[in-house]
Amino acid sequence: LNPESHQVSHIVREGKTLWISTFSGLARLDEKTNTFLIFLSGRKISQVFIDSRGTRWVIFYRGGFARYNAGINLSDSVTPEEKETVVNDIAEDVAGNIWMATDRFLLHYNRSNNVFRKLYAPQYLPGYEVLCVMKDRKGNIWLGTNKGISVIDPFTFKAHFITVEEGLSHECVTGLQQDAHNRIWITTRNGLN
Repeated sequence: LNPESHQVSHIVREGKTLWISTFSGLARLDEKTNTFLIFLSGRKISQVFIDSRGTRWVIFYRGGFARYNAGINLSDSVTPEEKETVVNDIAEDVAGNIWMATDRFLLHYNRSNNVFRKLYAPQYLPGYEVLCVMKDRKGNIWLGTNKGISVIDPFTFKAHFITVEEGLSHECVTGLQQDAHNRIWITTRNGLN
């Protein structure tokens, strides 16, 4: 595997290392030696997320995820968790919990008790498909769905919805980003809000 000649889906920095997700496996570039190490060869990797405690969350293209604690080597024989679930995006809240946007629900990982919990519409989500997730500077979790936005307080799990009726240009929200002025930018299938 040479990541320079394969379809690259995502890249993330961890110290002096770059993790490069490709549709042929996961490559780690050591910038000191300028060498690649290959992991999960032959597996389609859509993203790697490294949380505040150094856990690497490897998101498989159309097939779940795996997690590796810091100091543990990646294994080619990994069996993905939630392997029937498509994970679209991932974020970490202020308490170190993980939030995964999936094709059918929101998956919440509570780090303190090591429990995964599936959150569904209509209590937590305006739509069933969660396309993106973001933590804002106040600590709220923003979720873009196929039917609008859900803003969740990560401590109380109370959700507030933002839909086309509140001014979104389209119900399908594909991206969320907070700028330096604390404005939330929202991408939809019909423009930018």
